[in-house]
Amino acid sequence: MIAALLLDLDGTLIDNDMEQFIPTYLDMLSEFTSALVPPEEFTRTLLESTMVMSQNDDPEITLEQAFSNRFFPALGVPEDELRQMIEDFYAHRFPDLRPLVQIRPQAKSLIEEALLRGMEVVVATNPLFPLTAITQRLTWGDISADDHAYTLITSFEDFRFCKPNSAYYAEILGRLGHRAHEVVMVGNEPKNDLVPARALGIPVFHIDAQPAEPYAGGNLEEVLPWVDGEATREADVGATSQPISVLARLKGHLAAFLGMVSDLDLPAWTRCPRAGEWSPVEIICHLRDVEIEVNQPRIEAVLDQRNPFVHAADPDAWAQTRAYALQEPLEALRMFTVARKQTIARLQALEPGDWLRPARHALIGPTTLSEIAAIATDHDLLHLAQLRECLCARS
Repeated sequence: MIAALLLDLDGTLIDNDMEQFIPTYLDMLSEFTSALVPPEEFTRTLLESTMVMSQNDDPEITLEQAFSNRFFPALGVPEDELRQMIEDFYAHRFPDLRPLVQIRPQAKSLIEEALLRGMEVVVATNPLFPLTAITQRLTWGDISADDHAYTLITSFEDFRFCKPNSAYYAEILGRLGHRAHEVVMVGNEPKNDLVPARALGIPVFHIDAQPAEPYAGGNLEEVLPWVDGEATREADVGATSQPISVLARLKGHLAAFLGMVSDLDLPAWTRCPRAGEWSPVEIICHLRDVEIEVNQPRIEAVLDQRNPFVHAADPDAWAQTRAYALQEPLEALRMFTVARKQTIARLQALEPGDWLRPARHALIGPTTLSEIAAIATDHDLLHLAQLRECLCARS
């Protein structure tokens, strides 16, 4: 069953010719900030910094941080003053771009019908803009965030990856706690919207009068009939164990964890949704120890030994025996982050044939390194869903 609808924005939910919109936007923004920075220098530095941001592959760094780390030092002007000027631009000048955006009436109908069905709706726009620039465009398209209960809007403030990196879609799946076959992606650009999502096994729909092969497609009115019919059959379950998918999910899931807990105070870290269930600190301690004591040793055993036997693990009891509830959450998060990035680095360095190295698993029998690593990412999702439930109970 499809639980969530991932929808691209520009060219999908709204008519917005980015080849016209972006140059006009850059001209207006560089003019607005010209009292501090010459327009040509501002635009050049912004584009260079956007390129750095778009190539970010570090789950610890938000896209905003990646952009800011390059942009503000390069200009050499007071950062606070320029930030305030840019904030004023989005509040007072950015709305002048509204005439460039046209409403697609079918978008509102699609979103409202999906919400009536109980589906989650994600605005899966490339998160290269701040949230205000996205919510304003939603409003211009008559699909405002104030009037529609979007589960998630991807923006550069809290996302770590962007299109066409498959880790962007894994980050969304992590935030939702859903598997690839439980969501669909709808967009108009195969390179950004379809190819990287499908690499994770997500069914995809091409918004185009002549959909590109081999994708299903058509207009927005045809999305839900496709969801009801062909979409579930197009999910590629086998994709989840492919190396590109495994690496994307290892990165995207870490990014999701970091984003979800970024604003937790100590009481929130230790609060359980119900008696007998884990709190966020217990979840992150569990993930830390599983990464260090289960996932990493299994990977090393398969790489170092010939067809090793992989024992089943049952680390759930550690929550009690190791008193996870009393541990320091930020230190546990730091240790999990370090360990996960070590796992990613180890796997990224492998040759293609290494992923096929065999092993014998106590529960699933003959397997490969790729499948063992995929099991680790499936385990992530169980606890991302658990963490999401904790945080929803808090709110």
